[in-house]
Amino acid sequence: RKTNQFLTFYLSGTRRRHPGRIPPCCPAVTKGNKRDDVVGEKYREQAATPPCVKAIIFNTKDGQQLCADPDAQWVKDLTAKMRKE
Repeated sequence: RKTNQFLTFYLSGTRRRHPGRIPPCCPAVTKGNKRDDVVGEKYREQAATPPCVKAIIFNTKDGQQLCADPDAQWVKDLTAKMRKE
């Protein structure tokens, strides 16, 4: 059985900014290089606002969203490449 190794969003209690809507949140970032699982040419930056951590959020092949460490070299390389395209 294949296990999902991605950290995915959970719903945080930050209703103040979006009444009636709870935004998705990365509580942690994935360890290791997951570059091969990323699809598309877009990403999103998440600021550290507890319980959320600073993260770069990518879409993956299986339709999930990947919470990646913005300080990881593979993340820096991939986001730089995406900005150029």
